[in-house]
Amino acid sequence: MRAARHLAAIVAAGAFALAPPDVTRAADGPATLVVPLRPIANAALTGTATFVDLGNGASQAIVTVSGAASADAGPVDLRDGSCPVPGASRHALATLAGGTSSSEVPVSVASLKQGRVAVVVHHVPPPAINDATGILACGTIAPPAAAPNTNDSARTISITGTIGTIALIVGAAGLTAVRLRQRQRQRRATTDLRTPA
Repeated sequence: MRAARHLAAIVAAGAFALAPPDVTRAADGPATLVVPLRPIANAALTGTATFVDLGNGASQAIVTVSGAASADAGPVDLRDGSCPVPGASRHALATLAGGTSSSEVPVSVASLKQGRVAVVVHHVPPPAINDATGILACGTIAPPAAAPNTNDSARTISITGTIGTIALIVGAAGLTAVRLRQRQRQRRATTDLRTPA
């Protein structure tokens, strides 16, 4: 019972996540892409689009939505570009019924990750193919940004820090040596003045 509640909490958190798309692969399962759907123009609608790789260049698209505007949500499609104003329609998905849509699309999860694609939930009735209005919710699938090489950064900072520390020590030692020489000269000058000719 406790495990079931924990699983329900995870699913609910995923449904309302505001994080970027997440790609996971189970130990022996297919690749999965989860895309959060965010409301457009303050529409009372949120949800997720989950893509499960089926192999052979296809995936299963499962869209779930909730909120006060879910009764007005119907057509779902994949469009070029990104939210909040995506481009032309690429693939029509099954129309939402009871807040859920399930479709097979001829695109693999790997292909989806490589392009910039928007998952768009529209008002009923369906919009024209290039209509960017009437959108209730939208989620963008974007290629992952290149992660910085933290090891190189750490090395650079460490080396820079070491060089800076060495420079400070050398500088301090040099300044100390200069001051010692100045003091020695002052002492000699004072001694020379005191010594009778």
